[in-house]
Amino acid sequence: MKEAGPMTAPVEHRMRWEFGVLVPPGFPGEPSAGVTECLVEADPDATIDLRLRFLHVRCRTVEREEDDGYWPVPKLTVAGHDYLGFDEAVERETRAVLPLTDGRRTVEVHVPGGREIEPIISASGERTGRVTCEHQPIHAEIRVSAERLPGPYGLVRLRVEVHNTARWERADAPREEALRHSLVAAHLLIGVSGGAFGPAPAGESPQVRGT
Repeated sequence: MKEAGPMTAPVEHRMRWEFGVLVPPGFPGEPSAGVTECLVEADPDATIDLRLRFLHVRCRTVEREEDDGYWPVPKLTVAGHDYLGFDEAVERETRAVLPLTDGRRTVEVHVPGGREIEPIISASGERTGRVTCEHQPIHAEIRVSAERLPGPYGLVRLRVEVHNTARWERADAPREEALRHSLVAAHLLIGVSGGAFGPAPAGESPQVRGT
């Protein structure tokens, strides 16, 4: 079993993430989905390459060992070293390559939860506590729809939606808890093979928004 190392939370780990957060749909006041729309000049056999990237919050908890078990503490100092609890983030990516044809398609995104436990050992070799690193499962969908437009230019209107589909029934839960079930700093990269991105229609601009 690996022994936990002392760690002080850097500044970025103490922040409350704000950008590109897709919360569970039952959590109030914030978007659970994002939408990207664009035009593509596409050959009949064109394909799109979708890459969804986001941060997955992981909770690092420090626990002191007592006679009746382990108890969470904000900080545990052992042999002059401080062990701190905080939330950190792990990078995730889902990729899908799809034909750019009329119709709708859905790509499931599932990241399993996980839990790791590392003991905190004193200078004398005695176990004095532990560090628990845990992340909750992520459930999401990438919903793709394409519509070939009339005219001589072979234009396809592409719409890509990213939805957090986690079940959430605790509307009064703190935001920190909802973030552990969220896609944080979510962004979508779209590439096209057998085509090129076209201009937006007159009076419109490419759309990227949260819902």
